Amino acid sequence: MRDLESKLGPDRIEFSSEVRLKMSLTDKFIEAFLDQAKKNPRFDNYVKEDLDPCLGCSEKLSNVKLWRKCDTLGPDEEGNEPSSVCMPCQCRPMWCVSCMARIFLAKQDQSVPTRWLEGNCPCPTCRATFCIMDVALLSYFDEENNRESGAGRGEEVS
Repeated sequence: MRDLESKLGPDRIEFSSEVRLKMSLTDKFIEAFLDQAKKNPRFDNYVKEDLDPCLGCSEKLSNVKLWRKCDTLGPDEEGNEPSSVCMPCQCRPMWCVSCMARIFLAKQDQSVPTRWLEGNCPCPTCRATFCIMDVALLSYFDEENNRESGAGRGEEVS
């Protein structure tokens, strides 16, 4: 139903106030993945005009770069330096954050959903291993979301 609403537009489907749609586990994961990606450093070494539509959905402009940052984390509680299996990815941005979350989810152990965000995954293009800490939203992501959230409430965005 959520996909249908996004394709038709938010004003095309009305829900009764008694109707509550439960988020699927996948939707909850995608939301958590996006929340974590928003906390990660932004990638700004790109030209927006050179970006292509997402290879997964072709609906959104690519807005994610796999940018190895997990090795910049400090030591853990016991003072151990972080050890990471992650590798640098040289691919240009080709995916939107929702599709990257679905790709990441598909590579996790489906029987242990509580560990999904802790996992890692190969880049769908070059196979370099990455974790959630390596998912960098492109800097225009914030601009687009600010514009959409302001426009959605009927406010002007300056």
